[in-house]
Amino acid sequence: MSKLHEILSIEPDKKGTAEKILAETVHTFSKKQEHFFGQNRSYKPLKDDDVEDFASENKEIVTTVRDKLDYTETSLVEWLDVLYQKEQANTQAKSDLVIEGIVVAKDVPATVLLNFEKYFKQIRQIYDVIPTLPPEEIWVKDGDKKNEYRTDPKVSYRTKKEMKAVVLYPHTDKHPAQLEKVVDDVRVGTWQTIKRSGCLSSLEKSLLLGRVDKIIQAVKVARMRANDQKVEQVRLAKQLFEFINNG
Repeated sequence: MSKLHEILSIEPDKKGTAEKILAETVHTFSKKQEHFFGQNRSYKPLKDDDVEDFASENKEIVTTVRDKLDYTETSLVEWLDVLYQKEQANTQAKSDLVIEGIVVAKDVPATVLLNFEKYFKQIRQIYDVIPTLPPEEIWVKDGDKKNEYRTDPKVSYRTKKEMKAVVLYPHTDKHPAQLEKVVDDVRVGTWQTIKRSGCLSSLEKSLLLGRVDKIIQAVKVARMRANDQKVEQVRLAKQLFEFINNG
């Protein structure tokens, strides 16, 4: 008796072969109908003394419709029976979902586990691109805002351009003072900046990804256990084709 995982491994090949032969048969029936016709043509003179003769012409039938149907049926029967066996086994294939030693769900069907494994890999993409706090700043939890961080206040100055006179040479009894006007930046106020962010810390993101990965791994293990289900060698397709072809 086969195991479900063995059936799952051969089904794609059986399906691929059957679909290829099915398409080829449809093409033959619709586009190559000359394969089902033959001809035997021979020449006989009306007079015995007629020396002119012609070789017989023979065109054999390439195949018959029934032979083609039988050939196609063989492949289709193999695939459909494998499909039937797989789906019947899937109704019985179940396993507990265990995460960190805790049974989260009992007797989860293999088909559910397969879909969970697929979709949680897609869900992981969300957590993988979570934006994190810029490392060049020191961030602390904002007690007034849920799920937000902030930095400590940073002070910077607002300046204003002002003209002032700079003495180049002081006044003497012989020469007046020489002055030069220059532009100076004068502090006129202060800015206090507190940066805020709704991002996660790198540690928080790492913990989330780790939990998603634990779910994916647990689902994969459960699916493998479920796919160890034995498969009954049931047959159905031959009977269906027997009804089609012979009534």
